[in-house]
Amino acid sequence: MTWTEHQTPYTFNDDGNRLEPWLLSLGSHILTVRAVTSSGAQASSTAHVTVTTGPQAPAILAGKFTRTVTPADVARVQSYRTEADANSGVVPTGVWTAHFEPTGLLVFDDPKGSGGNEAFSATLSGPLNMDGPVNWRESKDRQGGFCAHEVPGQYHWTMAGRTLVITGDDRRCSDRDAVFIGTWIES
Repeated sequence: MTWTEHQTPYTFNDDGNRLEPWLLSLGSHILTVRAVTSSGAQASSTAHVTVTTGPQAPAILAGKFTRTVTPADVARVQSYRTEADANSGVVPTGVWTAHFEPTGLLVFDDPKGSGGNEAFSATLSGPLNMDGPVNWRESKDRQGGFCAHEVPGQYHWTMAGRTLVITGDDRRCSDRDAVFIGTWIES
């Protein structure tokens, strides 16, 4: 996997996002950072890391779900949308699909046929943490986040039969809240 960052601050996985080690897969990995200046000077540093464990999604949560995002969902979060979020447009209303993988990766598609992903962790007792986009795992056309400066979000989930309900009052990423807070049906 390769990631190239062209904008300051020069951080992995887009500005403000992180590398969740459990998404690398278990085992040994070599991480290398290489910096190239505008004059062509280069420097690099390498680290050997071993991933031994990571959060696993509760088996009942792993699966594919759909939810219809309505204009009311978008209006519900309007009071804490930032100007930077507004500049990226409004989340599309319509049917969204979310696939919670047992590895802690949430892959989603919006009604327009595009989408992205989020790293997540969850426990059986109901906490659900969304840690932001995993852009290094996506093609360029599916990279990005819900908010201009997407920070980890804290939610709660419950499951009854084939119905997943996500609740929360995180208020740190309005568009992510508009999409994910609500009722999802397993498909």
